[in-house]
Amino acid sequence: MTKALAPTIQRLVAASKNEGEELGPAAKAIADAMPFFFNALRTAVSATSGEKAKTELFEAGKAVANATKAVIQNAKIMASDRNNIASQKKLTQAQMAMNESIAKLATSMATGEAEYEQSLAEVRNLVASLDAAALFAAAGQFEATDPTDSADELYNKLAKAAENLQAKGITGVQAYAAGSMEQPGN
Repeated sequence: MTKALAPTIQRLVAASKNEGEELGPAAKAIADAMPFFFNALRTAVSATSGEKAKTELFEAGKAVANATKAVIQNAKIMASDRNNIASQKKLTQAQMAMNESIAKLATSMATGEAEYEQSLAEVRNLVASLDAAALFAAAGQFEATDPTDSADELYNKLAKAAENLQAKGITGVQAYAAGSMEQPGN
C-alpha cells in the first residue's frame, strides 16, 4: 500500500532541497500515487474484521495521509528558501512523522493479518477434528469427549464455536458447513 508512496515522498524531499525544477514532477507523482493508496486502504479496511482492527487501520491510513500533506507543505516552503534552517528542520520533522505513520500502518496491517491467520488456523483445526469425528462415527467408533453431554448439548457447543469463529471474522465457516466451498482459505 505504501510502496508507491514512500519513494515519491523521498523524491519530493530531495527535490525541495535541490533545484526547483524537480519539485513539480515529484509533487505530481505523489498526487498520482494517492488514489492507489486510498483504494488499497479502503480495501484493507473492508477486508478486516473487528471494529477495533478496522479503526486502527483507518486511523493509521489517515495519519499517513496527514503526514503526506505535511511533507508536501513543508517541501513547498523549503523550495522557496533552501537556506532557511527552520524550514529545513520542519521538513525533516515532517519526513520523520511520515516514516513513523507508515511504520504504524504496516504494524496495523500485520496485526490484522495475524488475527486472520490465527482464526483461519482455528477453522482448519475444527474442520480436521470434524472430519476425523465423522470418519470414526461412520465406522461406529465415535466417543463423546464428555459422555454426559446429550446430542443437543453437543450441537449447542458446536454452534457456539462457529459463532466465536464468525465473530473473529471467518465468514467462510457457514459456506464450508453448508458444503459450498472446499476448505476455507484455499
